[in-house]
Amino acid sequence: MKKSIDLICIMCIHNESLNLEDCIKHLYKYVDNFVVFDDESTDNSIEILKKFPKVTEIITEKQNGEHKWRERYNRETVLRKAKEISNADETWVLCVDPDERFEKSFLRNMRKIIKRNSGKAINIHFRELWDSIYQYRNDGIWNDKNKTLLFPLSEKMTFDYENEHHIPWIYRELNDIVSLDYNLYHLKMVKKEDREKRKDLYNKLDPNKVMQAIGYDYLVNTEDLSLEKIKFKDRYDYKTVPSYYKD
Repeated sequence: MKKSIDLICIMCIHNESLNLEDCIKHLYKYVDNFVVFDDESTDNSIEILKKFPKVTEIITEKQNGEHKWRERYNRETVLRKAKEISNADETWVLCVDPDERFEKSFLRNMRKIIKRNSGKAINIHFRELWDSIYQYRNDGIWNDKNKTLLFPLSEKMTFDYENEHHIPWIYRELNDIVSLDYNLYHLKMVKKEDREKRKDLYNKLDPNKVMQAIGYDYLVNTEDLSLEKIKFKDRYDYKTVPSYYKD
C-alpha cells in the first residue's frame, strides 16, 4: 500500500567512520530510511552503512580527478535518488552531516512539523559546539547561523548554484521557508585542533574567498568569545557523541 509520506534522511559522506554510526543511531527511529552518497571513502564507512537495514541506497561514484570538491553535484544526486526510490504520495528529506546532532524535541516533533508546513522548507538554528559537547558559541556571526534541512521533494528540482560549497540543500523552486526555534549541534568545532584543521582546509580549497567572502580565519578567532550552556529543554542525545569529543 502506498504511504502518504516518506521521510528520508540523506547524507553525503567521505571517511566518516568516527561519526557515522552514532549519527545513524541518533536518527534511526525517526526516519523511514537513509539515502547516502559516499564520496570515495577509504575507511570503513561503507561497512558501517551496511549494518543498518534502513540504509536502502548507497551511491558510490568514481571521480575523474578534476572534481575534488563537488558538494553541489553530490547533494543534487542524492536528493534526486531519494525522490526516485520513494513510493509515497509525498516525499520529505532530512539533510544531515554525520558530525551533526539534532535537538531531541525537534526529532520527536518532526512528523507534526511536516503536517503543519505542507510544501514548505524548515529552517532551524545551527549551533557550533565549542570546547565542550554541552555548550555552543553565541557571539556575533555564530549566533546567526542556521540551516534549512527538512523539506519536501518535487518532480521539478533545479540546482543552479554557481559555487560547489557553502550552498543550501534546497532546490531553487522551494522558496517558502519557515524558521523554527529548534537547534542543530555541530560536533566538529568542539576541539581546538579540529577548528584549526577546518580553517587550513578551507583556506587551501578556497584561497581567494570565492565561495565565502568572509574567508575562514574566523573559525579560530576567539576575540569576543561568548559561550552558552545548552538548556535542558534544548538538549540532544549525548549518548550518540563519540568519545573522541568528550576527552
